[in-house]
Amino acid sequence: MTAIATLPGGTRIYHSKATKDVGAFVNGLRSQLKKPAMGVALDSASVSDFMDTAANQSASLIGFDVPEKLRIVRDELNPDQFASVLSAMLDGAAFYEREHGCQAPADLMEAVIWAAYSTSRHAEHSFGLMKSSGMVLDSADSLSSDPIALQTNRAVTAILNAFLSLPPFVLSLPFDLGSNQAKLAIVSHQAGLANGQYGAGDNMDGANSGDIYFSSYRVHTGTRGTPSGNAVTYTGKITRKQTDRLTCDQSADPLPLLKGRAIVYINGQPAAAEVSPGVISGSITVGSVTYTQSGTITNSTGAFNVTVTASSGGALGASVPVTVQGVIDYENNDALLPPSLNTHIDTFTILANPWRGVVQVSPDAATQMANELGIDPASQSMVAMGNQVGNERHYTALSMAGQLAQQNTDTFDFDWTDRKLQLNAAMIFNDMALPINRLSQQMALDTMSYGIKYWYVGIRVAALLMALASGGSGLFVPSGLAPRPGIYRLGTLMGIYEVYYCPKKDIVVENPTTANILFIGQALEAARAPIVYGDAVAPIIKALGVLQNMKQGFWRYERNFTAVNPHAPSSKGCASLQITDLSV
Repeated sequence: MTAIATLPGGTRIYHSKATKDVGAFVNGLRSQLKKPAMGVALDSASVSDFMDTAANQSASLIGFDVPEKLRIVRDELNPDQFASVLSAMLDGAAFYEREHGCQAPADLMEAVIWAAYSTSRHAEHSFGLMKSSGMVLDSADSLSSDPIALQTNRAVTAILNAFLSLPPFVLSLPFDLGSNQAKLAIVSHQAGLANGQYGAGDNMDGANSGDIYFSSYRVHTGTRGTPSGNAVTYTGKITRKQTDRLTCDQSADPLPLLKGRAIVYINGQPAAAEVSPGVISGSITVGSVTYTQSGTITNSTGAFNVTVTASSGGALGASVPVTVQGVIDYENNDALLPPSLNTHIDTFTILANPWRGVVQVSPDAATQMANELGIDPASQSMVAMGNQVGNERHYTALSMAGQLAQQNTDTFDFDWTDRKLQLNAAMIFNDMALPINRLSQQMALDTMSYGIKYWYVGIRVAALLMALASGGSGLFVPSGLAPRPGIYRLGTLMGIYEVYYCPKKDIVVENPTTANILFIGQALEAARAPIVYGDAVAPIIKALGVLQNMKQGFWRYERNFTAVNPHAPSSKGCASLQITDLSV
């Protein structure tokens, strides 16, 4: 059962069962209705058959279940209205895929279902939405049009609004409708006790994973004594705690070891072993010199004493490490607890903020536009307001990403003035992969999860990329989307990166010789996205009524948030590159 969206370069991982179930439901909806979901309205009969099948059969048989919130919306609507809701979901998902080149992720699909649910009577009654102000919302179950409303189906509007405004790099969180707050849960893993290279509570994710912990082997590099002729003695103690891979904490408690398991290494090669309980013996030849080892190891405490004697040429050099490996004996010490791993969840609360706007139209303007142009100025203004909200949130998210990117920056000298005589732009662009890969790897280390996936570029870099595409280098593959004045996907670079055009010069700074590129990572574990979105109240559009000056007004209200991920490592999923001498 697939419950996660296919994205460029991988899939998104969800820890929430509800989010996984939504992903499975949407995949089932796509496959079983067999609709292209590209501007196609579903008929009520096919939707009813699909929902009846999903409701009457076990999820284990068909691979998915209907999300509870969507069931509630369905129960409040007639078949034709509910068909329009599902059509909006599929059409919105198709729009997202066309714009971003990947399937809409399950967290977005869950958010649009919550948006639809927030418009229902059930949500109003359960959470008292807007009741304190005495207002009645234009609900999703309206059976007839409101003579003063611009639209009667807030569910469809909320769904399409979510698809239109969501950038590809953000996480969309569902809201607690009763409190207007969203919960972000970050799953991490910690060492349960001090053992190996970890202290109790140390993080074991990302680059922190892989140090010595569960292994029962311990290794310590002996302290070199004063040479005596061709002989020199190395001493030390094997303990449970290691300060690094080759050094045990000498202040730690004594450690019982398995008898007969000690091994001595010289320059990493086995040179001696515990031939009988507590007795170490062996030899190794390096070049023409044979080194003989003899000594003891106390298995009850881990202490060792090894003397290395050279056959000629003086004592073993001070720069040559002599290490001793032992194995922890758990069975003969019941107080010695085995290492444990704890799954830890950090929960962050994010509150929504109100968005509001008003449109006023005079009767003279309304009648003139309607008669001469066939345009309803009020409707046009409200559509423009919705576009403004979506664009405003996207640019806000990019502005946040730009500030976060200052923690991970680099420069690249395009050197077009001199290099254009020997190289073309595509060749120089290949060289730029070096600092980009460095930034990407640093991002993966900082976030403990992921590297660069998305580029946001200005007009100069965008033009250069399109020139690369026309040059036939294969380095850049255009998206096929027509140029537009706002943000849109230019195409795929190097088969790895998705590149977007951004017209705002205060976000992606360019001048005649330099340019900045903003990089954002793709969080495969959805909660790790650097920027998070959430919608508490779906857009509400209501009429203000006719004023004494005969102007009619309309207001739009919604409550949402666009925020930096409060989990510090996840917020580091941004970087930037400053390009100089870009005189092309």
